[in-house]
Formats: sequence, C-alpha cells, structure tokens
Amino acid sequence: MSLGKTLRSGLITAIGAGAFALSAPAAADVIVKSSGPSAKTFPVGKKLKSTARITLKAGDTVTILGKSGTRILKGAGTYRVGGRGASTRVKFADVTRSRSRARSGVARTGTIEDPFAPNIWFVDVTKSGKMCLADLEDVTLWRPQVKDDQTFVLSRPNSEFTYPVTFDGQANTRKVDKSRLALQAGTEYSIKNPTWESSKTAMVNFAILETVPDNPEAMAETLIAQGCTLQLDLLAHKLEAETR
Repeated sequence: MSLGKTLRSGLITAIGAGAFALSAPAAADVIVKSSGPSAKTFPVGKKLKSTARITLKAGDTVTILGKSGTRILKGAGTYRVGGRGASTRVKFADVTRSRSRARSGVARTGTIEDPFAPNIWFVDVTKSGKMCLADLEDVTLWRPQVKDDQTFVLSRPNSEFTYPVTFDGQANTRKVDKSRLALQAGTEYSIKNPTWESSKTAMVNFAILETVPDNPEAMAETLIAQGCTLQLDLLAHKLEAETR
C-alpha cells in the first residue's frame, strides 16, 4: 500500500472514530424521588442524560442519582442534571451491606428516631409493599419503635398457619426462623401486632434478585424495575442525608 493510501486510510479511521464518539449517548442519571407540581413530568424512574437541563417550578423537589453522586434540586429554576453531587459510595455500602453484618441500631423506648430502617434488606413490620431480597432463607424483620417485648404475627392469606415473632427488650431486629417459616417469592404475607387495629396490618410480598447491584445507580434501577418502592424510598432517604 502506498504512503498516500495509508494516510487516507488512517484519516478515514480517525474520522469514523470521532463520529462514533460524538454520537455515543451521554450517561443517564435516574430520578429516585420527586414531589411538587412537576412530579408528573419528572417521575421516579425517569432517566435523564447527564448533559441535560431541567426546569422546575416553585415547590418542586427532585432527587437525582448518578455516577457523580446524589443531587437534590429544589424550587423554581433551570438545573443541569449531571452536576456534581454528594458522594454516595460509603453510605451505599453501609445501607446495603450483608444482612448478617448490618447494624440494627436501637431507638429510644417509645419513640421513633428514624422511620426508615438502617438497611434496605430489613423488612419493616409496619409497612406494606414488595421487598426485593437476594435470599429468602436469611430474612430480618425490623421494628421502628421499641416498646420492650413486642410480638408480631406473620401469616398467609387463606391459611390458618401463623408464625409469631417476638422482639426482646431493646432489640429492633429479629431474624425469621426458616425452619418454622419458609418464605416464598410471589406469596403475600400479613404482619400484625395482635394489639393493633386490623387497619394497621402490613401486607408484604417478596421478589428474588438474581444478582445484587454493587452501585447506587444500578440498585435504584433494579428496585424501580421490580416495583420495590419501599426500598427505593429508603435508599433515596439515606443517600439524601449525605447531601445535607
């Protein structure tokens, strides 16, 4: 091949590579929390290019999770989506750590310090919804309020079987004994304190994650896709705390 052809070939290759780079899509960030007049325009789960700009109205609050961190956009104005936010990696590792190593924490007796569990894998006995878990043989229940010994009863609809779980003293976590209750994905369970009104009964069902995302953006997208909004709310709440 002549020198001229070689140069032309290299130039064409370079131009092609440049064109590909220019046409490559920008990284997308995801909305994990949204409220206010523009909530329908910017709903939870909506993906936005990092280079995009969004216009919000007075009273709007949008929390965006991306590789640059967590950003909370508030009030009227036009904002760049991909601006640098608070780092989420340390908090994400803490709130998603293995159930066996997660800190349970203890609330003051009779009070609720934080209505959100300290870990996204804990099943809140007071909230209804779908929970995404990696392993149904290692399930931890969590109560937000400590009132000395307290018993909750798990049961399946159309079944007389019941499984009582007692939280002892100041503990606010308790593991489900898999030998007594083998939880199943896709099955709805009720969780109730016998002293509560029936309207306070929590209804929970489970989905199994084949793989557990190892970064905040992928975890948020997985929870959104699976409909596990309880955990998405908790994740957003914990990561938002890093921005304050």
